[in-house]
Amino acid sequence: LISLRRREAQVDAVDVPVGVFPLWAAHGLADGIRISPTLRQVRLHRVSLRLDAIQEVMRAAAPSDLVYLSLTECNLGDQEAVIMASELSIPLAGQKEVGRGLRALNLADNHIGDVGAGRLASSMGPNKALQ
Repeated sequence: LISLRRREAQVDAVDVPVGVFPLWAAHGLADGIRISPTLRQVRLHRVSLRLDAIQEVMRAAAPSDLVYLSLTECNLGDQEAVIMASELSIPLAGQKEVGRGLRALNLADNHIGDVGAGRLASSMGPNKALQ
């Protein structure tokens, strides 16, 4: 079950509770991120994410107006962190800087090691929006 919080009949946040998050759901979430001009927050907590689902969500999130992306306790490791880092470091067409609105990426309580953390740190260097 995906919970949508609405503000003035427009979605501004999506919460995905505990469970498995199949690729079709990742496609739907990614489409929502791409087309919603008011979506600012996505929180996935204790959601099992496949590598392709991570990539799909990150491809949509990096160039969007999304401000906060939380993937807490999602059992993410170095492989997932490397995928996230690569998507965060791709510049938008016609822009020198990467990222647009994403300011916070919450990865608390995952299993990201030195390799994944290093790649994420490197991707944040050129992304001036991330804090």
